[in-house]
Amino acid sequence: GPAGALAHIQGPVVSTSRLLMRPWISADIEPYSAMLAVPGVARFITVDGKPVVDEMRGWRHAVVMAGHWALHGVGMFAVEEKATGRFVGRVGPWSMPSAAWRE
Repeated sequence: GPAGALAHIQGPVVSTSRLLMRPWISADIEPYSAMLAVPGVARFITVDGKPVVDEMRGWRHAVVMAGHWALHGVGMFAVEEKATGRFVGRVGPWSMPSAAWRE
């Protein structure tokens, strides 16, 4: 549930002068959920274009990001601002499972 922690998924870390793109950690769940609650953000990054307003749905979205790495070996990075250590978003490739895989 929402209080649960994400397993640490091993993955690459990409560093720029200002940002750190890294695997997801449990501390990302709360700020990611808050980001998804913003209508202007949700419009472009949630499946239905609607804000995520409850804690459980925010947790599920974060788990999907971490789980994508675990299942596919690639996925969205969590993005952290180096100067503050603050979660600032997500970036990276996203691949949807094929129709055959979902059956």
